[in-house]
Amino acid sequence: MVFVEDGYIHLSGQVSWEYQRKLAQHILQDLLGVKGIINRIEIVPYIESNNKNLRALGRS
Repeated sequence: MVFVEDGYIHLSGQVSWEYQRKLAQHILQDLLGVKGIINRIEIVPYIESNNKNLRALGRS
């Protein structure tokens, strides 16, 4: 989510990688009128599930 209050951009949400978090801030930091960025984006690593293991668990 993004909202602006008194010239400060507030970022929140979740991404998988640190570069995504930094990129969101980098893109916005030079916009006219921006006083600062409050970046509360969380990094939540994506873990790919192994479907074979899930099917095996379902059969047991």
